[in-house]
Amino acid sequence: YGYRALRIKESLGDSLGVAKTIGNLGAIYIDNSNYTKALECFQTAAKITQHSADSEKYSIWMGSIANSYLKLYQLKKAIYYYNISIKESKKNNNITMLINALGNLGSAYLIIGDSLANPIRKDSFFLATENLYKEKMNLCKELSIRDEYLSTLGNLGQLKLKQKNYIESEKLLLQAVSECQSLHLTEFERDDHEYLYNLYMAKKDFEKAVFHFRRFISLRDTLKNDDITRSI
Repeated sequence: YGYRALRIKESLGDSLGVAKTIGNLGAIYIDNSNYTKALECFQTAAKITQHSADSEKYSIWMGSIANSYLKLYQLKKAIYYYNISIKESKKNNNITMLINALGNLGSAYLIIGDSLANPIRKDSFFLATENLYKEKMNLCKELSIRDEYLSTLGNLGQLKLKQKNYIESEKLLLQAVSECQSLHLTEFERDDHEYLYNLYMAKKDFEKAVFHFRRFISLRDTLKNDDITRSI
């Protein structure tokens, strides 16, 4: 269907329609874990829209290119394109794209920091991650985007765990769990229980570790069962 739609748009000379259709194909490739083909689609879509009047779409494709590079573990390229996406999103006042790009860029820095042995370089990447997460959270708080706020709150708790700041990590993660429960954000709550399990294992508080591990398993299985039910 996607390729048929592409041929129609091409025959009509609808360049922006072509870009959108190619981008949609890229999203399908992402869903099927074919990140190389997805990247090709997003790059083509970006090239078409770069000098068009639709600069907002261009910022979307920049973010999609960055996401593809992140999936391919080409982190320097991912960071480069996330920074372009952030710049373009601010220019177009596209808050949704800006929020996504800030969080994803933070995740890219986190992956790099986690892989480094040099403590000074590691800390610098972790600090960059923290600043990006907080900028994202401030935007989410201003606009009352609770799900993205709580997702990032949990990620910040995970970051503090990696920094061995156990007190702050525990505080953030327990807050995230409580608020996720009240809003029925099961997927985020599951992740936070996993982070808390890792935290309490690091602290050798095995009773609490077991409790959060059981909650993690229970929520993981609930989400799996929900997916199976929806597919029937």
